[in-house]
Amino acid sequence: MQRLPIPARSLDNIELVTNILEEEDDVVACHRQQIEDNMALVQEEMGLLTQVEMPGGSVESYVIRLDRVLQRKIESVNKLRERLSEFQQRLKEEETLSKTRRL
Repeated sequence: MQRLPIPARSLDNIELVTNILEEEDDVVACHRQQIEDNMALVQEEMGLLTQVEMPGGSVESYVIRLDRVLQRKIESVNKLRERLSEFQQRLKEEETLSKTRRL
C-alpha cells in the first residue's frame, strides 16, 4: 500500500497543535512556579509582620523589606501574565487557522 504525502497545510496544523500543547505545559509549569514563589513570599511577609509587631521592631526596616517583597510579587505576577498573554495569542492564531481551513 502506497502512503500518500500529508498536505503542507495539515503539517502546519499538526505542528501548531503540537506547539500549543507544549506551550500549555509550559504555562501550567509557570503558574505552578508562581504559586510556589508567592507562598514563599507570603511566609516572608508573615515574618515581617511578626518582627514589626515585636517590642522594638523597626518600622523603617519593615517598610523597606515589605516594599521589596511586594515588588517581587508584582514581577512574578507580571511574568506569568506575559506568558499567559503569549499563549492566548497562540490559541487565537490556531482558532483562526482552523476556521480558514474549514472554509
